[in-house]
Amino acid sequence: MKMTISERIKEMRLKRDLTQKQLGDIIKKSEATVNRYESGNIKNLKNDTILEIAQALRCSPAYLMGWSDIRDSKMDINITDQLVSFPIVGTVKAGADGLAYEHIDGYELFDGSYDRSSHFVLRVSGDSMTGDGIFDGDLVMVKETCDVDYNGQIAVAIVNGEEGTLKHVYKTDESITLQSSNSEYAPRTFVGADMNIVRIAGTVVEMKRKFL
Repeated sequence: MKMTISERIKEMRLKRDLTQKQLGDIIKKSEATVNRYESGNIKNLKNDTILEIAQALRCSPAYLMGWSDIRDSKMDINITDQLVSFPIVGTVKAGADGLAYEHIDGYELFDGSYDRSSHFVLRVSGDSMTGDGIFDGDLVMVKETCDVDYNGQIAVAIVNGEEGTLKHVYKTDESITLQSSNSEYAPRTFVGADMNIVRIAGTVVEMKRKFL
């Protein structure tokens, strides 16, 4: 039977020869709270808390959450260099001083090589990109940039102040085309002066899906 997160926390605490009080002191929680973590009486632990526990126990958050069975690999490397908690953005719009992130919808762990000052996580809404295997509710890591690196790259595009949406972006000197990968959606092409109402907010660098 697969171990629960509570069982993994207890396992790694004992492996590190820590008492519940000692672990609590490290993560700035009470001994009683650590006891509840290990007994399974607290559900839906926040990602930030899981990250703090993983750092204290010198294991990966992925192991605690049951995504990986690798316990001891690179155990002495700072966990913050491996996984970092990013806010999940529900809506992206163009703000007066840059991008406006609306409706923060929790947090998710991603590779720590992504710079939080230049990347954001967007929760996908809709089915316009299902041809690329990107579905409603999926999470995408986006590198904030004002242009695409090549024609056909998947990017977050904002049109005339609308909410940002994922599309393949194709550019010429005379036009910008936003192309869905779901054939039920027609491409949107902007020509001449209308090109100015299209803003690229960032390009997609990673996608994550949860099956639970």
